[in-house]
Amino acid sequence: MSSKSRSSAATSRKDLPHDKKMPETEPMSISFSSLPDDLLINCLARVSRLYYPALSCVSKNFRSIIASPEIYQTRASLNRTEKCVYLYLSFCRDPETYWFTMRRRPSRNIANESSGYYMEMAPSPKYLHPAQSSTLVAVGSDVYKIGGGDHSTCKLSKRKCSYSFSVLDCRTHMWRQAPSMWVERDSSSTATFFDGKIYVAGGCDKRYVGYPDRVEAFDLEKQTWGFVTNPRVFDWYHKYKAARECHCVIDDVLFFWESGAFKWYDSKTRLCKEVSDVKGLPDLHDPKFCKMAMVDLGGKMGLLWNTKTSQECKIWCAEITFERRHGDEMWGKVEWFDYVLSTHESCSSFYAVSASV
Repeated sequence: MSSKSRSSAATSRKDLPHDKKMPETEPMSISFSSLPDDLLINCLARVSRLYYPALSCVSKNFRSIIASPEIYQTRASLNRTEKCVYLYLSFCRDPETYWFTMRRRPSRNIANESSGYYMEMAPSPKYLHPAQSSTLVAVGSDVYKIGGGDHSTCKLSKRKCSYSFSVLDCRTHMWRQAPSMWVERDSSSTATFFDGKIYVAGGCDKRYVGYPDRVEAFDLEKQTWGFVTNPRVFDWYHKYKAARECHCVIDDVLFFWESGAFKWYDSKTRLCKEVSDVKGLPDLHDPKFCKMAMVDLGGKMGLLWNTKTSQECKIWCAEITFERRHGDEMWGKVEWFDYVLSTHESCSSFYAVSASV
């Protein structure tokens, strides 16, 4: 650098006022809560429902958004829906039905392996009749309650059949009435969702004794009932009915428990086959196991069962993944199992359904 350049640089530095400081800018504070509601909905819709109970405690605005139908519409449009298990418990000599949701515990490891589940009590509307007298089936975010009678009717007339058909919106836990069936039914009926319709059969009142398996179908789009006369539907129904006590459909594969073994229905060969093995499962032939239920856990199976002692009743859950090998073999592996709820020993029955919310 020349002496002239050095002199210019020195003069420039010298001319700077020493007592004048550069203006300081205050850091801008932006709160997540201050974002517009539509942006908040878009953000919160991407968060797992696992965290919604905690987020609802942040503020009244968060609680309002999480309870709004808009966030669930956004979740559906973003393909962020999750399977949520709902459990109904009934007790001897208790007219009420108790309602729980199964929450997944947050993962505590980098591999994001399952940390298990637990049951949390959910609102139990008075409108919900005793679960032991009704049949339940889930379609999307709705749970349909089919047939059965209310507690006073069951107690006075000993009739547990009705035309009743009502719907629980699992996003808001609000009930609404749906068109009544044409045949009175109780909890021994079978119900399943297939190709846009809910099929219901069996569980008929004595007046329909000549039609024990008379099948009705509810068209969800038209919101109307109709009788089914297609022989192919009857053939499908009889295959399905064998599994009604404990079954679920996972990725279009029907799994069920029959004659002390896991089985699955191969739609290509139209044959029921036994699952080759389920590693890590406790002995389900133990006589203390009272009842079993299967639900879809988003591509995995949730197998629930209860055990009873003179002091308590425990509800257990196993998370099972299945793998199809060599085309016609099905293998299962238990990723986790433990009890998810401990309750009074007078618990007489439980029912589980899996809704998408």
